[in-house]
Amino acid sequence: MEHYLPVIVVAILYLMRIREFLVKRETVKGPVKEKTSFILLFAGGTLVVVCSFVEYFAMNRSPSYTFMALGTLITLGAFAYRNWAIRTLGKFWSVHVEIRDNHELITSGPFKSVRHPVYTGALLEVIGAVFILKASFSALLILLVVLPSIYFRIHIEEKELIEKFGDNYREYRKRTGSLLPKLKTTE
Repeated sequence: MEHYLPVIVVAILYLMRIREFLVKRETVKGPVKEKTSFILLFAGGTLVVVCSFVEYFAMNRSPSYTFMALGTLITLGAFAYRNWAIRTLGKFWSVHVEIRDNHELITSGPFKSVRHPVYTGALLEVIGAVFILKASFSALLILLVVLPSIYFRIHIEEKELIEKFGDNYREYRKRTGSLLPKLKTTE
């Protein structure tokens, strides 16, 4: 049973993630500008998790409580951070790129220093799964599939946000990081 513990932990965390898509939120619907990037993000994260399972068994990995604890903390922290971002967006949150007529530029909470904290959380979630299963080869999929999918989504989303908010969004971009806070430079 001990050999299956990391698999059970990742399966539970993955199911918790999937369950979140079913949560009804008080949102305002707007015209969906693009859907493909959501499918890519979801498929990329799922691919990493599935390949991590395969790698764990194919490489006959043994469980590491240190890696399990670290990966679980990363994943749970990512859930909390992403949920904070979703709550901060409130009625403007969507799994698709949707810009509403009454859309507001949110720059508080996690958005004060990071423009896309929801994607930061999603990225950390798959990193956590890789840690739990000690799936070093599957970690490459994060670089090859997940990160490009996130940056594809960010490119589309920022184009729409610039169209909606113009110079306000351009100024916001200058002072914030995309997935991580910008490093302060001293001049």
